[in-house]
Amino acid sequence: MKTIVLVHGFWVTPRSWEHWIDRYQKAGYQVVAPAYPGFEVEVEALNADPSPIEPGDLPPIDAVLLTHDHHADNLDDAGRALLPTAGTVVTTASGARRLGNGARGLLSWETTRLTAPGRPAIEITATPCRHGPPLSRPVTGDVIGFALRWDGQSTAGRGSPATPSCTTEASASRSPDPCATR
Repeated sequence: MKTIVLVHGFWVTPRSWEHWIDRYQKAGYQVVAPAYPGFEVEVEALNADPSPIEPGDLPPIDAVLLTHDHHADNLDDAGRALLPTAGTVVTTASGARRLGNGARGLLSWETTRLTAPGRPAIEITATPCRHGPPLSRPVTGDVIGFALRWDGQSTAGRGSPATPSCTTEASASRSPDPCATR
């Protein structure tokens, strides 16, 4: 069975994917929508106790895939302070210039590889994406999504990799911009 992994923004829970999960399961896919560590509860429980996760409570971070760095609702001061502890940060080319510290910057359709001893290499391809309505890029700035591929991963169709999906917003569109909203 093919698997789809849905990743949501930090301020929401896996429940944000409930309608997409149902849709993909009906199409025969196994769907995984993990919660962030420490946020495995429902929205109502998070609202009742919104205390943040302490950085010391997090496991070691091998890599951060950062769709964009220039909005505090996506990367706040605490997140910025945590980035230097991550093994690798992959983000937009402009974001890598702003962040420094060896962040890997990608333009749409560029690829980088993550390697670690005893683990399969992961190929990360930046996918076109936007954060806002059409023509908003001059205001909202650069944003990318990510398509991941590794040895042994399931493929869709006739041996082609699974269709890239955007981590910022979901869309059923088949336009050249897989993350475009209608």
